[in-house]
Amino acid sequence: MPNPMYMGDNNFEFGEYQNIENELIVATIVSAHKDMYWYRPAKDVPLMPHGAGSPHPDNPYMAKDYGCHLMTDGSCDFTFTWTEEDNIPDEYARNYAHYLDTIAPEPENVLETSFGPSGHIKQYAEANGSVTNFAAFRPEYTFLVDVTLNLHKGSSLVCIARTDPEFSGVGEDNWDQGYIDVQAGQSVTLEPFGSKTYFLFGKTVQKEGQDLEAFKVYKCTRPIEVTCSEFTKIARIHRK
Repeated sequence: MPNPMYMGDNNFEFGEYQNIENELIVATIVSAHKDMYWYRPAKDVPLMPHGAGSPHPDNPYMAKDYGCHLMTDGSCDFTFTWTEEDNIPDEYARNYAHYLDTIAPEPENVLETSFGPSGHIKQYAEANGSVTNFAAFRPEYTFLVDVTLNLHKGSSLVCIARTDPEFSGVGEDNWDQGYIDVQAGQSVTLEPFGSKTYFLFGKTVQKEGQDLEAFKVYKCTRPIEVTCSEFTKIARIHRK
């Protein structure tokens, strides 16, 4: 059975936790003071919350990730590994590597692969991008093998977990989330979406001459315009 607060094996050290109306828990790592890791073995995939685990329509070794982590600054790497015992067909491993290459095309995001009965797919990623329409946290799909995420020292990350009593890992998920990238000096209009909407900013932004703090969750009930003085990832969490 899925676990709504699945944690994997990790040494992440989150700072402040924000409880939003007893429906969301938002935890942040701001400028990590050391390298940190998060390990999820393949056998734990059935435990993943937030409606994760549903199969990809074309690749049976891909499944929906639980998509609750967004790196807002710095860099990370994550490595998928398998052995002969996992019996991973080469074509599906190559297909997943192609998927990662497609969703993270920026030249800084370097992909390293080794295919065969035993192999790995390693993605080095930076908190960059040019997503202008709200999209799912990437990667939206995971590969059904062991995976380790390494968050590098000095990097920042947001974890958004639902505690909605109507969704405890079974049945319909009433919440969704996405993000956009805003380049330095740009302004963007943010609007309510669904029945409840929250925004979180990876950097401090300005609204009508006032600062909206980084990593603080703001409820949105009307359209607002914010200006980003530096590259900023903006997360939107909404109730359907």
